[in-house]
Amino acid sequence: MSEIPQDTIVLPEDRHLHYDFASGYITAHFLRNLGEGRILGTRAGANGRVYVPPRAYCERTFEPAEEWVEVGPGGTVEAATIVTAKFLGHPDPPFVIGMVRLDGAGTAITNYIELSDEQLADLDTARDVVAPGTRVKVQFKQERQGRVTDFHYVLDNG
Repeated sequence: MSEIPQDTIVLPEDRHLHYDFASGYITAHFLRNLGEGRILGTRAGANGRVYVPPRAYCERTFEPAEEWVEVGPGGTVEAATIVTAKFLGHPDPPFVIGMVRLDGAGTAITNYIELSDEQLADLDTARDVVAPGTRVKVQFKQERQGRVTDFHYVLDNG
């Protein structure tokens, strides 16, 4: 592999794209309920697994998942990461994103986990605070738009 020449230049460029997402009926029902302050999943027939976000069919048995089930508001962190780089459209770092299995669900849904500035000041402390097994609860925004960003997680301190 050849070396990169010393006179290489990088040309910055911004690209902005508008995208309209057309959802199917499962996602539409899920998003409408988020707008109303509820998180719903779908239950698969034979094994009873509840999928959140909802699916039209069970990914294990391929059976229809037609029953709607409300889940949460509590849940358990399955995995989390602390983001320390700036990304367009996200909060200023550091911030936490976690996969949380909501009470009554068989799968996890990813969203922000809100920590205090004090907890985020030391990344080792923040890591321990959101370790797998940590209990959290859903907190909805006052003004919702029917988007996954209508809620985030906060620590469930009892």
